[in-house]
Order: sequence, then structure tokens, then C-alpha cells
Amino acid sequence: DAAIAKLYDQYQKAVVKKCLGSNIPPLDETSKARILAIANFAAKMRTPIHLDYKTGLVDRVPFSEMPMRVALQLSALARGMSLMAYNETDSYQLSEEQLKEIEWCAYSLANEERRSIMKTLAKYSFDDSIKTQNVGDEIGLDTAITGRNLQQLAAIGILIRSGGDNAKFWKIAHKKDWELVRKLEWVTGLATKEEDFG
Repeated sequence: DAAIAKLYDQYQKAVVKKCLGSNIPPLDETSKARILAIANFAAKMRTPIHLDYKTGLVDRVPFSEMPMRVALQLSALARGMSLMAYNETDSYQLSEEQLKEIEWCAYSLANEERRSIMKTLAKYSFDDSIKTQNVGDEIGLDTAITGRNLQQLAAIGILIRSGGDNAKFWKIAHKKDWELVRKLEWVTGLATKEEDFG
């Protein structure tokens, strides 16, 4: 650990030395737009949910936080990464890989259960609605617990629910979110929908 810390210290000093006194430009408009978009998504994904203490079901309409706090934190991270880019490439332009790392930092603010559900649903066509039991089988949680997590995501507008009491089906509500999750989770191709799916 001490050796790694020393290397980090040397790298940081090298970055500061090279950038010291230079005219550091603001983030470009494309980077700012992507940061704002992922901040909006992350703020919604981590929205706290009020549950009935007896049933464990969502009993109040949730409200997401404003995304500006997340956006400011991501912007600070992006500016630091732009200095690293300048040290290595003589350009402050963030690479696609760096932007994806920033997007993942925001996405990871959501808990593992919510991200696992999103990854599972993103494996299927955007138009497919997937049965609760099948989502549970994929993420390894009990069907009832999976259903509660799915309902939480539906309550904050991330998912769309269909079906009745006997069988509920779920899909990602917005295609841009479906595309984003597929990109961040490295999902390629499309899974085949079973006959008992919606």
C-alpha cells in the first residue's frame, strides 16, 4: 500500500507541475451534457422509498432529489480527469473511456439490487416486459423481495409495471435509460424471451 501511495503521490505532483500556470479551459458542452444527463438518472435511481412497516410495500409517492449536487460532484471529478488527460496527451479533452468512468461513478450511487434489476431488464429488447419471477431468478433473490425492489423502481418512474395480481411484468420506462444501462453494464446482444414472459 505504501508503494502504491508513493506512486500516486508522484503522479499527482507531475500532473500539477505540468498544468501549473496553464489556462485550463472549462468542460466542453458535450461533456457537460453527459454529466447532467447521468446526474439526473443517478439522482432518480437512488431515490429513497418510504415503505409500510408491516407489509414492506411502497406506501408514499417518492420524490427524487434535485440532480445539481451530483452534477457538481461529477463536474469536479471531470475537471480533475481533464488535468490527467492533459498530462498524458497534451489535451484537456476527456476521452470516451473517461466519460464512461464518470457515468459509472454516478450510476454506482444506486444500490446493488437496483442496478442488478436494471442490468437484467436491459438484456432484453426495450419492448419486452419481464415477469417478476424471471427477474428474481436472474439476480438470485426471492420472488417476493424482487417484486418489492421492482415496485420501488416503478414508483420512481424508472420502470413500467403491467399485469395483475397473479403475475406482474416489468420493463425499463425510457429507451435512453435502457441504452445507458446497456452501455455501462457492457450488455451486448439480446436475451431470448421465454413463453411465460409478457
